Amino acid sequence: FPQLRLYSSVEEFLARNECDLVSLCAPDTLHESLLEQVMGSDRIRGVWCEKPLSFNTLPAKRLVQIADARGLPVQVNYWRRFVPEIRQLQQEIISGKWGLLHAVNGYYAETIVHNGSHLADLTSFLCGMPTLIAAHPAGKANLRGDGPVTVMVELPDQEHIQKAYGVWHSIPRQQYNIFELDLLFENGRVCIGKNGRQIERYSYEKDQDFKSLNIL
Repeated sequence: FPQLRLYSSVEEFLARNECDLVSLCAPDTLHESLLEQVMGSDRIRGVWCEKPLSFNTLPAKRLVQIADARGLPVQVNYWRRFVPEIRQLQQEIISGKWGLLHAVNGYYAETIVHNGSHLADLTSFLCGMPTLIAAHPAGKANLRGDGPVTVMVELPDQEHIQKAYGVWHSIPRQQYNIFELDLLFENGRVCIGKNGRQIERYSYEKDQDFKSLNIL
């Protein structure tokens, strides 16, 4: 990398470069301090930050408050909400095409911070901000403090969403990677699979064996 430039500090980097946008891809434990330093520069107009902002809630909220006070856009790398097909699905849900939401089930690979948080963001993007009901460790945390957690949430009452419940399951990663979100609605079912690359839609139909019933 002949063009690679190294700096001893964020201050030196900011002083020696004219930049509008910053992408923070440092080790997890540095995100909080580096982001705060970057947001302290008046020249920066936007920040793209790898997850997590912080491993603790209070510092993360403080960073959000700093960004809000400055009017500075800060985007954490939850990229699935920007996929055109996901945004189309959101509009379908808002329009009422699928009817009321009944239940949400999600599956993520092993660690809650690095993988389960993507599931939390996608659920929030499609169904509204969830409220935590319960969280149970499903195994040992790694050296970074990230580990498997089974989470139960309540989804809010909205015009297009009735109060519903969801569960996010941590699945061991030894044999395969997984990221799936299964949404059961009044008018059908939507399954997001293949690590978010595939969306399957199902509508109910008449049960050929029990003529008085519909089947999904």
